[in-house]
Amino acid sequence: MVRSGVSSAIRFLLGLTHFMLENARILTNVCFHTLSAFQCEICRFGKSTFAQYGKSLHQPEYRVLRKGFEEQLPKEVIMNLFENQDEIQRETISPSALIEGLGKNRNIRSRRCESIEFNFYELADDVPNPKELSPEHKNLMIFDDLLLQKQNKCETYYIRGRHNNCDRFYLSQNYFKSPRQTIRENANFFCLFPQDQKNIDHIFNDHVSQDMTKEHFKKLCKTA
Repeated sequence: MVRSGVSSAIRFLLGLTHFMLENARILTNVCFHTLSAFQCEICRFGKSTFAQYGKSLHQPEYRVLRKGFEEQLPKEVIMNLFENQDEIQRETISPSALIEGLGKNRNIRSRRCESIEFNFYELADDVPNPKELSPEHKNLMIFDDLLLQKQNKCETYYIRGRHNNCDRFYLSQNYFKSPRQTIRENANFFCLFPQDQKNIDHIFNDHVSQDMTKEHFKKLCKTA
């Protein structure tokens, strides 16, 4: 499966999250097949916890995201960094130095997002049990690039996470290798990027066959 470019993925995910939250709907479980770097939208909703467990946290996008959280930058400012990443690279500006400079800007400091707690995990043993999360907070856990790892911790969140007000995102390059009985069956939304015909047929049989014809679904996939 092909992951889309970072900037388009960020705009898509931020727009989707904004739409769901603005319409008072709980984005309980989503299986994404692209890089999710931007769920800081949740900091608008009181005390929030953002956590990510993955094996690719060394990627520049995640380093920028983490640095932005550390400096408590407003979500719009971090978003602009991603949207203007090409210009930043052409100017050979260090993203880390730029973020530190933005954090010292008086106008930006007045709009700091202080209500969000963030954590990044590379080891499954470090990821808290969902029952340890406060149901009084808006909690968000992202699982990324974990297909070759044991899925027990991810599955626990998809089974019990909602009881502690925890939304989950599972990012995967392969839909069919993700656990079916726990993650796929408990997901409310799937965001799919270009698939071959075999995958489209399987997805249709798993989730869509009761709602529309296969021809209608194929047409939807081509025009989406």
